[in-house]
Amino acid sequence: MNREEQLERWLNGTLSAEEKAAFENLPEFQTLQKITQALEAYRAPEYATQEEFVRLQQAKLSRPAGKSATLWLKPILRIAAILVLVAGAYFIFFSNRSTTVTALVAERKEVNLPDQSEVMLNAASAITYSGSSWKEKRVVELTGEAFFKVARGSRFDVKTIGGVVTVLGTQFNVKSRDNYFEVICYEGSVQVTAGNYRTQLSPGSMARLINNQWTIEHNAPDTIPGWMKNQTTFESLPYQHVLAEFERQYNVTIVTRHIDEQQLFTGTFVLNDMELALKAITIPVGVTYTIRADKKTVVLSGEGN
Repeated sequence: MNREEQLERWLNGTLSAEEKAAFENLPEFQTLQKITQALEAYRAPEYATQEEFVRLQQAKLSRPAGKSATLWLKPILRIAAILVLVAGAYFIFFSNRSTTVTALVAERKEVNLPDQSEVMLNAASAITYSGSSWKEKRVVELTGEAFFKVARGSRFDVKTIGGVVTVLGTQFNVKSRDNYFEVICYEGSVQVTAGNYRTQLSPGSMARLINNQWTIEHNAPDTIPGWMKNQTTFESLPYQHVLAEFERQYNVTIVTRHIDEQQLFTGTFVLNDMELALKAITIPVGVTYTIRADKKTVVLSGEGN
């Protein structure tokens, strides 16, 4: 969805809750909101045509000669003020020409950037980039998870809340969710920067930040992320992250009972068969599951329930 569509749907109140939250996180939103509030102050009052005509006729008869121009001055100034505010809103919101693309829950989306770099967004993820300044600065802001296939050229940055990934031309996967940051390099090399930490990754290497602890591994499997092949794999990851990923991929809510969500989980679940996926994440840890009638809630129960 481009900026024009975002603004139109925001003004019409037709953005989804997730889209509205993303829109309100844009740096220009506060200024845009102030402008729309100012426009509210310029709304025309209720207008009674007959009564107003009589009032104007009486004012004309009682007004001294040479004063007729002032009668129309205030409305014209009000219209001019509105036009200035609208122009300001347009300039502020569209001057950066940023584009935001969102993949909703249980959805994946492919994006072609201006230089033909390719991005595949995983479920519940979004990227924002500026097309107007792309030739000068290749920068993508990422929320969630995405696989990047970067066209060779100038420096390319992926900015997330967890850290920044910098490359010249390569293939890599970035995941930034819920205090979890992970970068896997599949081709070329990438630089990962987060605070004072910096490391260089070569093909097959992975950097992971979880619970404020960095780990580096050099045996990342395959040539593309598993989720692009309808499966997702976890290696010694707290169970809560596994459950959160399951919720994103299947658009369900998981309720847990008597389960240690900090226990480490290693395994894989598929993304195209919920029953099979549930067995994959429950049997290894001795958990049972129940799918409620609404098909939108899954209850996981551990021992003692």
